[in-house]
Amino acid sequence: MRMMHPRRGSKLLTLTVFVMALVMLGGGVFAWTHLRGSGGPTAGNAAEKAAGVAEATDTYSLGAFLVNLGSADGTLRYLQAEISIVASGGAKAEATSAEGGHGADGGQAEEEPQLPAATQRYARDVAIEVLSAQSFEGLRAQGDRSKLKGVLQEELDAALEDYTVSEVLFTAFVMQ
Repeated sequence: MRMMHPRRGSKLLTLTVFVMALVMLGGGVFAWTHLRGSGGPTAGNAAEKAAGVAEATDTYSLGAFLVNLGSADGTLRYLQAEISIVASGGAKAEATSAEGGHGADGGQAEEEPQLPAATQRYARDVAIEVLSAQSFEGLRAQGDRSKLKGVLQEELDAALEDYTVSEVLFTAFVMQ
């Protein structure tokens, strides 16, 4: 009488290992094709990285603005907005503290870059001119705020000769 159990068990074990290997291989292929994201080396990423090395961009805060808005019914209206710009070029101003600028903040947080004082004043003046020319009714629509960003970007890019302004960000936008 022959024993068939050991042979049947080894076939079952071999089949189980084979199926597990196929599942793992399939999962690996799925992960490679669908989950690798934009981190993989592609021609587009290489070009973007090369452009990023050539000209770095920074985000500069222009601060808070409070301006009067025109209104169709003559009601006094206000716009309070905080604006930042994404720009490249120009000489980066080094932020220093009142205590000499060597670790006075305890090394906790890196300060965001600042535009030079004269450039900051000029940029704020341009932004105030553009913002105060707007109407309350015109800014109520979301699309008009996007248009306002475009106008600000064009005006600031033209005004700030040493910088290329690529984007305008509203970090706060309140109308009353």
